[in-house]
Amino acid sequence: MNELMNQEFFDERMATPPPSTIDIDRIVAHRRRRALVRRSAATGSAALASVAAIAVAFALAGSARSQPIRPPTAAASSTTATPGSFAIRTGTEADRQATLDSLQTALEYAMATNASGVAWVFMPDLAAETPGPDGHPEMHASAYPQAGFSARSGLAADGERAGFNLRLSAPGCATVKEHPGAAVCNSVYDCAHLDSASTCHQTTTVTGLPLTTWTSRDQSGARTLITYGAQVLVRGGYILKVYATNQWGGDADAISTTEPILTPAQVAAISVQIGELVTG
Repeated sequence: MNELMNQEFFDERMATPPPSTIDIDRIVAHRRRRALVRRSAATGSAALASVAAIAVAFALAGSARSQPIRPPTAAASSTTATPGSFAIRTGTEADRQATLDSLQTALEYAMATNASGVAWVFMPDLAAETPGPDGHPEMHASAYPQAGFSARSGLAADGERAGFNLRLSAPGCATVKEHPGAAVCNSVYDCAHLDSASTCHQTTTVTGLPLTTWTSRDQSGARTLITYGAQVLVRGGYILKVYATNQWGGDADAISTTEPILTPAQVAAISVQIGELVTG
């Protein structure tokens, strides 16, 4: 599952005619660029204290509720900045940039903590795209809260590479003023509605934040597109969604690995560690 990036997405793809609704979650699920519009009908130890032993949740069947997530044991790289708690600010471009910077710091630290052997690598959206720099995820912020803040990157480990996406955004729908009659929509996942997921679990973090984790497997020709996803409902009402997939780039047929680079437990741990830092 990959995702749309930012407000430029809407400006680029909604000229004639705009769809009545752009469902961000559908876009996350179907990344192929030409299909997108058609388918669119706690600080420091407190954060770490919410993460480890996540694998226990994945031993449970169906949508059974597991025990709260508990602390990790891995230490982050000494070269990764330590994040602090942060509020989601969207009032001005400067506010959005500050929030995006805090989110990137939290994401890079969480990745280093929970997947220390994994590297950030540039992932193109089109085959002919000029390669960008490695070493950091590509970050974007939108003026639309329902599009919110996003990260996109390739991940590399053990000679393999595949995709990663994150979104921190508000629930509900918002009118896209540049395109009258269109809306940007974002929904909360729960196991009752993730009917395409092969596994789904709902639990809470140790501080009580609702956490949903799932695995989806979609056939793509002779191969299977696999997504490990996690969603945390953070303080202030925003939705944090984290995805690791075995897809590379913007083409849904470009399955690059048998499994995503991250495990389901790592995806959940990263989402929880970041989610606990959001103060509202």
